[in-house]
Amino acid sequence: MLVSLVSIFIVSSFGEEVVYRGFLINRISEIGDGTKNAIRLSVIISALVFGLAHFGWGLMGIRQTTFMGLALALSYQFFK
Repeated sequence: MLVSLVSIFIVSSFGEEVVYRGFLINRISEIGDGTKNAIRLSVIISALVFGLAHFGWGLMGIRQTTFMGLALALSYQFFK
């Protein structure tokens, strides 16, 4: 059971990062031709979508995951 829980945790976390950082940020920034403002907007939008995706966690969970998504998105842009 422990192996199963760890596997699910790793797969779901990795999947979220691929979708919200790897895919969503790049697609949204492409709409604005990859300009700095488009990238900034895509970081904010991806963080908001990430937070709202955790609606089941309540208002505090949405807020927490939005800021966590913002930090991860900024990290993604910094190290890209």
